[in-house]
Amino acid sequence: MTGLTFLAALLPSALLLIYFIKKDRFPEPTHLLVKTFLFGVVSVVPIVILENCILTAVLPLSGTALKPLLTAFIVAGFSEELFKFLILHFFCAKKRDFDEPMDAVVYGVVASLGFACLENVLYVMNGGMWVAVVRSITAVPAHAAMGALMGYFYARQHFGEARRARLMSKALWVPILAHGIYDVFPMCISDGVVHPTEDVALTLILMSAWVAFIVWLFWSAVAISNEMRNTQSAR
Repeated sequence: MTGLTFLAALLPSALLLIYFIKKDRFPEPTHLLVKTFLFGVVSVVPIVILENCILTAVLPLSGTALKPLLTAFIVAGFSEELFKFLILHFFCAKKRDFDEPMDAVVYGVVASLGFACLENVLYVMNGGMWVAVVRSITAVPAHAAMGALMGYFYARQHFGEARRARLMSKALWVPILAHGIYDVFPMCISDGVVHPTEDVALTLILMSAWVAFIVWLFWSAVAISNEMRNTQSAR
């Protein structure tokens, strides 16, 4: 990996970190943001272990339409979002500075981008600059958006008058669902369920829906951050 390619792998996460952190009228302590980001980076290890364990059970389904669905929603979606949630719940939410709804969104995004940053570097090491470009407008923004979704529902439960378990569960299953929807199209391609050269019309339809979903997902994250920012009162 050249220096330029390595920079291209890091840049999307860095820019998104700056964007969402700056959305907070009352920025979080730098040391907590750094620790949250590093927890996201380190979470790659247990996530890969869990994914491989689940993948072993899914492998017999190779070649069937069920495999990309299980891989997208369970192997990737559940494993990755679970560990992001654990960071948010057991580390970030326990801190004294975690004191307003916007904080949940910021920390959710930071934890997600910690994971996404290392994942992106690993993918770009194997795929080069083209992979860096594609992932900079797809995978990395999607991870940030899933972190914002997680933070939004977590904030509603944590800071709401009625601490309903349903909202806490939404902080986990909504990002899992979004993650699975994001992953299912590329996994249909990689698993051979959809053949781009043979199923041209189907591929174009699915790709259009996939791009539209990414745009909607990130737009939702921006809307969430704006909504939370507007709830911040002057101190």
